[in-house]
Amino acid sequence: MSLDGAFARINRAKRTVAELKLIADAFGQAYHNAISVEAKPEHPGLLDFWPPNPFPIPEEISILVGEICYNLRAALDYLVYELARLDSGCIQNGTQFPIEYNKKNFDKNSPQKLKGLHPRHVAAIESLQPYRGCDWTATLKEISNPDKHRELTKRAYGGAVWQDDIGEIRSSVDAAAADAEVRTICQVYGPAGTKVDVQLVSSMPIQISVKQNLVPVVQALHLLQSAVADAVEAFKPEFQQN
Repeated sequence: MSLDGAFARINRAKRTVAELKLIADAFGQAYHNAISVEAKPEHPGLLDFWPPNPFPIPEEISILVGEICYNLRAALDYLVYELARLDSGCIQNGTQFPIEYNKKNFDKNSPQKLKGLHPRHVAAIESLQPYRGCDWTATLKEISNPDKHRELTKRAYGGAVWQDDIGEIRSSVDAAAADAEVRTICQVYGPAGTKVDVQLVSSMPIQISVKQNLVPVVQALHLLQSAVADAVEAFKPEFQQN
């Protein structure tokens, strides 16, 4: 008995998160490449910053989100399966890692889902429930909802930083884009006909709703993968003693 199967699923999720990041970064780069900047003749020293029409989110991103959630839930189910076999000495069918929002439902469902587990292991699983203050299990259950994969959103952040004709540094950068990694330098003609150096700053994160807040989906899934890995890792000593 071991948790190798659980860690295999966690590692698969980790690789898929990396794949998701590559696609999301390429999406942001495409947005950045499409934006344009030019001077506003009626307002000397100011520039127009034009994002393109919103790009559709690639369908592959929703698919990858679903795969990541599936593998993380499967890793937790595998953990319970192995704990039940360890504690009872035989295979227990129908076990599952419960994620409940209240103790009443946990007490109702745990006799079947946690069948064969020693009470101290049941208590350990209970400590990871949303109603016990564990945020990441609540997030995992919420994001695992297939509807969430179809409700991914995007938001464009961007602006420009430039030096005007009299040498003053100006900026129209959205504060949320200040840490964007995608940057480039271009030149446009300023109000006085001179060339003006412009630094474009942009990002288009793909977001998902978690507890009614929009968060970057790559960041949310990376944190979930790490949390599941830590939770399973915490049970390794149980198997090393046997």
